Amino acid sequence: MNRRSPHTGVPLAAAVLTLVVTLACGSFVTPITPTPTISSGSLFQLATSTPAPSPQPARTTTPLPTPLPTPVPLPTATPDRPWLPGDVRVFPGPLHYEGDVLTFEVVVHNLDDLENDEEITIALDDQQIPDTRPFRTFSQLREDVLVFSQVWDTTGQVGMHKVTVRLPESSSSVTPEISVFVEILDASEQPAQERQAVWTSLQLDCCVVHYMTGTAAARDIDTLADLIETNVAEVRSTLNVFPMRGRLPIVLIDNLWGNGAYSENEIVISYIDRAYNALDFEMALRHETTHQMERAANRQAPAILAEGLAVTVAGGHYHPENVPVRAAALLRLDDYVPLADLTGGFARYQHELAYIEAGALTTYLVETYGWDRFLSFYRTNVRDSRNVAWLEAALARHFGIDLETLEADFIAWLESQPVDDADLQSVQQTVELYETMRRYQDLFAPYQERLPELDSAFENNLTAPFIREATAPENLALETLLISAHQAHREERFADCTALLQAINMAMDDGDFSRPPVSDYVSIARRAGELGYEVQRIDLAGDEATVQAIMNWPQIETLTFARSGEEWDIAR
Repeated sequence: MNRRSPHTGVPLAAAVLTLVVTLACGSFVTPITPTPTISSGSLFQLATSTPAPSPQPARTTTPLPTPLPTPVPLPTATPDRPWLPGDVRVFPGPLHYEGDVLTFEVVVHNLDDLENDEEITIALDDQQIPDTRPFRTFSQLREDVLVFSQVWDTTGQVGMHKVTVRLPESSSSVTPEISVFVEILDASEQPAQERQAVWTSLQLDCCVVHYMTGTAAARDIDTLADLIETNVAEVRSTLNVFPMRGRLPIVLIDNLWGNGAYSENEIVISYIDRAYNALDFEMALRHETTHQMERAANRQAPAILAEGLAVTVAGGHYHPENVPVRAAALLRLDDYVPLADLTGGFARYQHELAYIEAGALTTYLVETYGWDRFLSFYRTNVRDSRNVAWLEAALARHFGIDLETLEADFIAWLESQPVDDADLQSVQQTVELYETMRRYQDLFAPYQERLPELDSAFENNLTAPFIREATAPENLALETLLISAHQAHREERFADCTALLQAINMAMDDGDFSRPPVSDYVSIARRAGELGYEVQRIDLAGDEATVQAIMNWPQIETLTFARSGEEWDIAR
């Protein structure tokens, strides 16, 4: 979770319509995914006074982009120099409204070989946008991108526009140019919840919590404040951290970023009702608070220990779990990664499995040597050493062992853990769940890898990048199906979870949303939208469905839907 350690026919209203890639040998036209569609008392006081928002209508739905077709093989060898494969994401989105200041993320293959980022240019309607300084952003969960941050103020720009990105001509044998077409809609069409959102903050003894009015976080802020105070105090006690200078900054956003949380200059957590990532708020808070508190103590420890410590302190990864047993399941499933390999290239391995093994390793070291000795080991400064070399030096200095001995003892400890068939199925299905979620994000709901600077967002009340998302019936259907799959997984209804994941992936494979149960979820989401609701959760039971939905933001209502033939409607 630590950051940088993660399409049916479309009318013209879609944010990005067409991508043209020009190659040395010819050209082809490919539709692309447009843009991101993913608690009282004397302890605290409101830092700013904001009137309570009036009830707001549900957000208008947005068209779902068509899935990417199977790419046509290039007639020439894949370039070994920087080149543009054709992926451009525009934020905030997926729709763009007059007054938005847009950011472009451009995938550049062989980005490390690009000598000068500033030689890449971006043009609007064939006129170069001046004074743009792109920068690189690297991700553990998807391709690295070059970011043109907030380069286009769309004020007065309603209509369709062409945006062109160019690499230096000398950088590749492939003609390095991409053009995308972006439609700017009238500001009056912007969803009311988004227009009325205002950044505000809450001062706690430990933290300052930033959130937007009219959101789930605003609705639940009293409960969240209690959870934040309790969990931050527990993490500080566990890590034996001296009182911090100033308050810990925590930002609660209203759309899904990556897996749901990251820690950089501040802790950022997606706190949303339609949480198709199934991330427990307290787990995310404890995980990212650990990163915040330990970052100042030691920046040398390799990711296997930094993430492992966060998992151990949190008591699990996404939710409370027996990490040693789950890691023992990895061993049984032949998914265990040798410690030297995982230490030397943590980000290269499957995300969920790497975090499970890392958490188990840290738990083993704490159980074996105690918290005090472990923390001294973790905070070791080793001159001119990183990753495996650091680990070897720190193990010898604090525990008198080498990496080979640690691995043998660790594996023996894992082999002693009680593992049953349910544990094995759970670990395997966890990977399937989150890989399916990421596939959905890549195809239908890409998130902004580098969010705007938060201090500036607070000062200028910039809310769109932190609240806007895709809300087409198909988006809502896939996200609520993912929620249902997570629920089945937690209840160890593994066959049901598998069936739901298969249905989701089939719809993403061919864009056909007419097969049940996907068609049922789409029908319910569409009918709810016609009635002014945005669905947050759907629980099917035969010809009836219990639906959690919102009409007046952010108040959730529970509705009952019934099937009539192929259609669904509110039960009267």
